[in-house]
Amino acid sequence: MTKIIHITDTHLVTPGELLYGLDPYQRLVACIDDILAHHTDAECCVITGDLTHRDQVTVHFHDYLDKSAMKDDDAPGCHRGVLDARGVAAPVCVS
Repeated sequence: MTKIIHITDTHLVTPGELLYGLDPYQRLVACIDDILAHHTDAECCVITGDLTHRDQVTVHFHDYLDKSAMKDDDAPGCHRGVLDARGVAAPVCVS
């Protein structure tokens, strides 16, 4: 059986900001750390939008991924959500 990991609605905000009392970046890091620790047998990982919260153009999703251990050959495929600004999440994401 094929294992696929799907992460959705990360709603990242400007680094250092909280969203409803939580840090979306730290939650994404914890999620990625868990995937790398326990799910390396997955065929692929896909992250779908909304990648940013309320179309925050100051948030560059690929900057978050570049700081994570999930990059290069292990980089997930990404897809923007309806609240994500077009062009902001590029180049790692597809439309």
